[in-house]
Amino acid sequence: MPKPRPSGLRKITPAINDAMSLADEWGTQTAVDKRRAVTAFNRVTHLLRLNSQAIELMNKLLSFSQEQDWTGASRPIVWPDNSRLVCECSFELSALRRNFRKLAEAGLISFKDSPKGQRFGKRDQNGKIVLASSFGIDLSPLGLKTPELEDLFERDKQRAVQHREHSRKFTISRRLIASIIETASDHQIAGPWETCARNLQAIVQRRRPNTPLHELAELCDALETLLERVKTAYAAASEKFSHGDSDVDNAEEKFPRVSKMAPMGPTSGTFIQSTVQKTDSSLYTKRRSAPAEQQFPSDIGSADENGSEKEPLRRPGPKQPEKLAARPVDPKTLLLLCPQFKEWVVSDKTPTWADIINTVETVMRGHLLIADSTWNAATLALGREQAAVAVALIFEKHEAGLIQSPGAYLNGIITKAKNGQLALSKSLFHWNKAKDGNRPEGPAAWN
Repeated sequence: MPKPRPSGLRKITPAINDAMSLADEWGTQTAVDKRRAVTAFNRVTHLLRLNSQAIELMNKLLSFSQEQDWTGASRPIVWPDNSRLVCECSFELSALRRNFRKLAEAGLISFKDSPKGQRFGKRDQNGKIVLASSFGIDLSPLGLKTPELEDLFERDKQRAVQHREHSRKFTISRRLIASIIETASDHQIAGPWETCARNLQAIVQRRRPNTPLHELAELCDALETLLERVKTAYAAASEKFSHGDSDVDNAEEKFPRVSKMAPMGPTSGTFIQSTVQKTDSSLYTKRRSAPAEQQFPSDIGSADENGSEKEPLRRPGPKQPEKLAARPVDPKTLLLLCPQFKEWVVSDKTPTWADIINTVETVMRGHLLIADSTWNAATLALGREQAAVAVALIFEKHEAGLIQSPGAYLNGIITKAKNGQLALSKSLFHWNKAKDGNRPEGPAAWN
């Protein structure tokens, strides 16, 4: 059978074909809000096993879509050409095509190709996409997968909580077992302490830095069983001590009790012996008098010949560096001054700094394409709360079209902070004032 001639179009794998079929299910009943889709994607990027280039490309494609495209009456289709994407992304054309396929096989995008394989689109007078005249990248698979991604995030969050609880339980049981074995060995109490110590070491060695949850639960159960064994053996030994066993007498002779060195109740504290012996002379020694020029300074004021009092001469003190006064910004004030950023903060009650920082780390960093190194540098220079305030302000200016490179702008804020020239709260209030009045245009609007 002769080999079919190449069509010039991309190869359709089963995963890409499933994404194209999923996109056809988009409608008013399955539509989701753009903010919800962006948040769900950026929260589970580590679970989808996407590399940084694929995440950057997906956020770049999402930035080309508009809110009305996600209502269900239309479809979120974007049509940026490859040359523009290469200019605005941090990788080459070959990597761009490779990451397009990764996103499609992950079921996040679909390809709606024109007959000639070109991307172009058209909007009507109301800004709605004309589907018959629009060809490019269809983002509706992400919208359809948003509930699934949200469930994936919640399950991962619960799994992380359970992992922390098991880790805490593992540490407490391990320390308690080690303490009982060490105490029994020091006092030469008869019992299976060597065997228990070997079992404890074997269990601890089985735990790895990234132990799965089910394995960690099994290790915790093994520690609980070993702890019960150790407690039972120690209780049996204590019962022998209570009946006056000779081993107790030997232990008392070898390790005599110290009655005055350890607290025995709420009224007796730990005895601390002072090593500094006070003498009568040290109790009544006067402080050394200050020099005469310090006791009677020459510039405290004097009287002239007529007897009127002169104003004292004041020596100039050391010049203090000028500090920029800044009013503190709390979460409520920040969300009031940054209304567009507020729409992305998800909280069941009044948003706190934890909610704002979580929004910045899980959503805003990916949406604004801020590198991990830049965010880490900002948290070191400003602190996590002030770094979140800076990102919120950058997002407001980015949405207004005043900032084209948020990462570079954040680097500039970091430089100002290191030079002591940053007044972040003043910039925030100035930006809000500029929005209410006449916003400056040109370079002045970037300050």
